[in-house]
Amino acid sequence: MRVKGGNIVAVVFDRTVVLAWNKQHSAQFFSRIFGLAPPRQVGAAVEVTLAGGVSLEFVEPPGEFTPAFYGFSVGTDDFDAIVARVREELVPFWADSQHCTPQQVASSGAGRVLYLDDPAGHLLAVVSRLPPRR
Repeated sequence: MRVKGGNIVAVVFDRTVVLAWNKQHSAQFFSRIFGLAPPRQVGAAVEVTLAGGVSLEFVEPPGEFTPAFYGFSVGTDDFDAIVARVREELVPFWADSQHCTPQQVASSGAGRVLYLDDPAGHLLAVVSRLPPRR
């Protein structure tokens, strides 16, 4: 939140554009791997909605683009389901962002993480959140 003229203004992240060579293919891949609702066409974009209403809007740029990094935090059950879908679809994945440790999941005291590339070459990090200790 920020203060403007004495009023509190909430700033909420709403959406981002994800560049793709084939927006339908990339959006469907993302939706399947993460176990989300099917993508939908919204104007020139194909949209996938995340928890909290944040949207990923897949679009095809007119020229070349540089792949980006996207990080996602999920619960432990969702993480296990994502790993199962990645393995079922034979999607290569790594325990590190440099792609040095293939087909493994990294673990730490904070949770687990895996890295995979989407069809457009974007690096996706999926991090499990451990439940709070009681």
